[in-house]
Amino acid sequence: MSRRSARLLKKEPGESAPSLPRAPSSSSNAKAATKKRTSNQVDVDVTAKGGLEPSTQGDAKHLAKRRKVASEDTKISGPSAKRRQRGLKMIAEMPVDILLEIFQHLDPADLLSLSRTDRTFRSYVMKRSVALPWWDAAFKRVEPKPPACPEGMSLPQYANLLYGRTCFFCSTTQGLTRSWSAYIRACKKCLSDDNLFITFTKSSPPSCIEYELRQMTGPISSKYGDPVILLREDFEKHRGVLTRLDSQDKAESNTYFRKSAEEINRRLSRARNEFKDWDAREARQKEEELKARRADRKSAILGKLEELGYSEAIKRLGDKRFTNIHGVNAVTLLTDKEWERVKPGILAVLDEDQRVIDSANRRQFISKRTALLEGLLQASISQNRELNLPEVPASQLAKLEPFRTIIYDTPEKKQLEVKHLMKHFDEIPSVLQTWKTGAEETLLSLIQASAPAIDKGKKGRGKRPALGLETLDLATTIFWCKWCGKNYPTTYPSVLTHRCLFERHAADRAGSYAPSRNPRIRRLDRQIQYLNDEDRADPNPGWNQGGNQLFFYEEASKYAAAIVTALGKDPKVATWEELDRANERLECVYCRLPKDGKERLKGLAMDWRQAVLHQLDDYSIHLKFQFNKGKRGVLTYKNSWKKLNVQSRAKAYEKELKDASKGATPLTRYSPDVYCTECSWIHIKKDGSVFEYEKKDGYSSCTLVKPGAKKCSEGHDLKKKGTFTDLYDQGWYDCSFRVEPHPVRIP
Repeated sequence: MSRRSARLLKKEPGESAPSLPRAPSSSSNAKAATKKRTSNQVDVDVTAKGGLEPSTQGDAKHLAKRRKVASEDTKISGPSAKRRQRGLKMIAEMPVDILLEIFQHLDPADLLSLSRTDRTFRSYVMKRSVALPWWDAAFKRVEPKPPACPEGMSLPQYANLLYGRTCFFCSTTQGLTRSWSAYIRACKKCLSDDNLFITFTKSSPPSCIEYELRQMTGPISSKYGDPVILLREDFEKHRGVLTRLDSQDKAESNTYFRKSAEEINRRLSRARNEFKDWDAREARQKEEELKARRADRKSAILGKLEELGYSEAIKRLGDKRFTNIHGVNAVTLLTDKEWERVKPGILAVLDEDQRVIDSANRRQFISKRTALLEGLLQASISQNRELNLPEVPASQLAKLEPFRTIIYDTPEKKQLEVKHLMKHFDEIPSVLQTWKTGAEETLLSLIQASAPAIDKGKKGRGKRPALGLETLDLATTIFWCKWCGKNYPTTYPSVLTHRCLFERHAADRAGSYAPSRNPRIRRLDRQIQYLNDEDRADPNPGWNQGGNQLFFYEEASKYAAAIVTALGKDPKVATWEELDRANERLECVYCRLPKDGKERLKGLAMDWRQAVLHQLDDYSIHLKFQFNKGKRGVLTYKNSWKKLNVQSRAKAYEKELKDASKGATPLTRYSPDVYCTECSWIHIKKDGSVFEYEKKDGYSSCTLVKPGAKKCSEGHDLKKKGTFTDLYDQGWYDCSFRVEPHPVRIP
């Protein structure tokens, strides 16, 4: 279409070109225009199917007055509405010939949107004599090209069917379904409205006449198995025509039925072929457009971040992870305002990733420096056996002065060697003793927290009794670890070197962990628990870090006190070492009592540690049991144990020997191994490297010493450096409640 000025359009005979009005200057003019609304007003009809049928009357000189009326009738409040009104005012002030030139290059979707923007623009776009060439050119220019416009439908109606985004009946934009056979678009709510649509299902099949009407009305959905939904308006229209023709001329009625059915079949055929293909091409084009817009936005964001110095962070993060950051993969054009909106979130992700990398790098070089202490720590312990130092990991030594300053505060670029740590080799025993003292104070505080408060006078009211170190050696002092659970109690001093207390754990490793149904919580429970960001960068966790991994076992302590009393000892004085040396046996009174009316011929005998476990496992049964049903007293943990005499104890020893995996003597709890100190001596060279004593057979493990021997098997004089017993042995004492001798049945 060649460019023609508005002034030339006015000169053409038989057709008058409308002139675009200017914005109203005052409300009084708008009111005056309202009074003059006569037959000159433009009427635009919207059919039930969403089509737009324009009809114009009168001359275009009254368009300015109608523009004022439209501005009042469609008044919108709010600051954004004011901005839109100012924008429309500026467009209205543009020359008409420029606007007409712009309209010639719009797509059908743009013309459709323009017709719904303003009443004046609607009159332009819907005036057939002016806008028909625009619609024809728009449909020829648009890609992908849609199928030809169906018969009986105008181009604006067809554009509304193809590119509209609202329901034809309620103007909603949610849950829309488009029918190529009925030429409508409806939402889910309207489809369920019986006043608008009629539905046939398997439970409500159509009658004979309704079956014929179904073939004459375009279905909303043609998928197999879906309920048949028909537009009630068309359905009732065909019903009325058939009823009228059947009463007049049966042949004419059949002809009407055949033509209507053929028309629906043609529509269904086009829907399965032409429109289905156009839908696929339109979806592909939209997908490509969205992909291009996302790529442009991502490229713009990358340029912004490179200017801020995040090039290395983006490269390390990777393309996939960067794209998944919220705000990167959007389709909105990246303006300055949009960048300021998404910038904080993107930078937070990049900074968090950088923080994680920095933490990992710091963990790595601190771990390497801590490893230098391992040999020195073992050498110091081997050369000071008389001090009975706990064999803790080197990570505990690295967190104490003077080694903490050297390992943590020395610049990362400076290479740290063993010789830098050798200066403080002689201080290792005192550092370990400091660590041990702190751990013992923690254990005493756990015991003291469970002790009853003293109520003597106003000054001492609410205070708890002070405890000494001798409390830790008592048989009633029992602890349990959060990660091992209450089924594995432990005592002092093995609790000081319990492995779980030197590690970081995930929540789901706890002995009492119960899986959650929420998958997100379960994923979080599998992650290592850190106290803070500084702790995340530290590879050396503290002993009982957080103070919530070790607990005083009050229930086991209560049972142990009753068992010690049954052995004839004082629970406030008796130590676990004393009980192990005595090697006494007890019998469970409950296990000797009749069961199901039958007398038990054998009782269950065990040592004091197994008795504590037995009480923890079966106490709920003991509490409610009564002796011989004669109500001579309730059987509780205080009177459910009996010390075995010499004869019964001998029978228990004999049965334990049969059940034991090895050994020719009665099994005893207190049987720690004795080692040669000189064989376990670790030497240090001048360069700081360490080496152990190499035995004749090539092994460097400690040598066991037989009772009463003066020399070890390697020929070392035991009087020179002596022997030692490892009370912190993880292999025996840490699981001392679960090892042999196990309970046995005796007559």
